[in-house]
Amino acid sequence: MADVAGYHDGDGGDEPPHRHPYRVPTSCESSKPTKRRSSGKNLNLYDKFQKNGSRPLPIEFDYSSNLYRAVGENYQLFIRLISNEVDRHAPFHYRSWQEVPGDVKMSILTTLHNYFDLAQYHNTEYWDGIKLGIQDDCANRYKDRKTKLKKHFDKEGGYDDTERAQQNPPKGMGPEEWVQIIDRLFTTSTYKNRSLKNTANRSKQLYGSYHGTQSYAQRRYDEVKEGGAPQHVEGWRDMHFKGSSGCDELNKAKSTSGGDDTPVDEVEVLQRLLGERRGHVRGVGRKVKSITPDLPPHMYHPAANELQQQLADANARRAEQQRINEMMQQQINKLMSM
Repeated sequence: MADVAGYHDGDGGDEPPHRHPYRVPTSCESSKPTKRRSSGKNLNLYDKFQKNGSRPLPIEFDYSSNLYRAVGENYQLFIRLISNEVDRHAPFHYRSWQEVPGDVKMSILTTLHNYFDLAQYHNTEYWDGIKLGIQDDCANRYKDRKTKLKKHFDKEGGYDDTERAQQNPPKGMGPEEWVQIIDRLFTTSTYKNRSLKNTANRSKQLYGSYHGTQSYAQRRYDEVKEGGAPQHVEGWRDMHFKGSSGCDELNKAKSTSGGDDTPVDEVEVLQRLLGERRGHVRGVGRKVKSITPDLPPHMYHPAANELQQQLADANARRAEQQRINEMMQQQINKLMSM
């Protein structure tokens, strides 16, 4: 059964979108992250956030096998927000997420705190892993976004006509930023060599990927919640083969593992048949990487009196907003009765 860090109901602030009581340190104020139009919207999150009284939504994490992936009712909203925030704020001329400035990472983490109750984990044994899991999700989105930008670059001329490519930035991205990505990333020898190696590696893949929006962690969460046990072999097969097709070797390996009364170690079966994959547990998912968030310590462990003051301020703002809403409603009623 997967270990899940569950949600414990608590108070939260009522900040509007993209604000949070955690204040950005002075050292970061002079280097604000770039804002651009996001390629996606998260209207469901904003609606649910408002219906929750503008309080952070509950979020759970699967912390088995060093995964620390978001799961549960709100996990898709959580991952989508990470995706949107990386798209909005991150500069894409860096080789990897690890090189992205710390103030950008902190801005994203601040927004996540605003919409989801991450504060409940601050003083728990899970928090360090959760932080790394969040950074890993950011890194994967950053990588995926750069892949899409590279495809746009190739479509608009690529290395054969770099000048034309520079003149045709993707929708939602400014021309200066686009040229910077081309000059400082795509056309460098390091990036070109890495792209060639990645292309060669992809050509060697023996099976595709049909995950959709569901992660391994969420699938296990649903299976356990329904009263069963995680089906690692079946899950891997469903996420890598279409329809009724499957992997005969995988089925045989599972059927011959263990004795009549011995539970089958499905993770071991996958590992034995598919081999090792760096940074992954076969059929389970990616393990968190040691990516330094470069965030100030107080961002993770605010002092108790500071949290109390933040809560008091949030309650005062909520009361004031309620008073304003009541006054507006009275005025509307008065106008309607005239």
